[in-house]
Amino acid sequence: MKALCGRGAGPREHWARFDHKKKYKYSRLLCLISQTRHVPNGLKVVVGAQIPMLESMQSVAVYCGSATGNSPAYTQAAQELGTELARRGLTLVYGGGNIGLMREVAEACLAAGGTVTGVMPQSLVDLEISHPGLTTLEVVGSMAERKTRMEQLADAYICLPGGVGTLEELTEVLTLQQLGHLRGPVGLVNTEDFWRPFHAMYAAMAESGFILPRFVDALVMEEKPQDILDKFSSWSYPGTKWDND
Repeated sequence: MKALCGRGAGPREHWARFDHKKKYKYSRLLCLISQTRHVPNGLKVVVGAQIPMLESMQSVAVYCGSATGNSPAYTQAAQELGTELARRGLTLVYGGGNIGLMREVAEACLAAGGTVTGVMPQSLVDLEISHPGLTTLEVVGSMAERKTRMEQLADAYICLPGGVGTLEELTEVLTLQQLGHLRGPVGLVNTEDFWRPFHAMYAAMAESGFILPRFVDALVMEEKPQDILDKFSSWSYPGTKWDND
């Protein structure tokens, strides 16, 4: 597994390549400023750049629970999503965990021959809950940096069932989509109607005049992961909250 470690330092971020089993033994230190830069070993990173309009989807960020939940259907949905991403040649970007639905989606993607990038704060790596078999693990300094890095790495965003952390990640990408900072689609895997209450609340926000209805229409919700990805292929960005209808 290729592993990276990032620590914020004001406007700059310092990233280092390291052996996962000897995570404090650095072999190379890279300093990245707010631009796209190609660095040795084929690594490409983007720091501080606005994600462009979706043209061709290459990677998908998946947000999900660090528990498996009470229904076997949640595990099945995570496995189906991981397998489908691999089948379509899409890189899975996720939180790097080896527990709960996080593990299930990563294991399924890897087993199907897919590429998996995990992003995890150092504090959680220290608790030894990072997945040891990922294609790439990026280690960052905080939970906030984790969310930002996952957003940078992905072209689209899918939520499986999960808890408060998953809900926070979902609402952040929806907010950034409305602001224009993220221009990729967001999807909900609605296993056993898990996301139905959230979708109803989101629609109520539009009905009450707090968000534009087109953002509710742009949120893709389907029971099967493959149906979400099919809809992503023809999805178009709804514009920012300031754009005229």
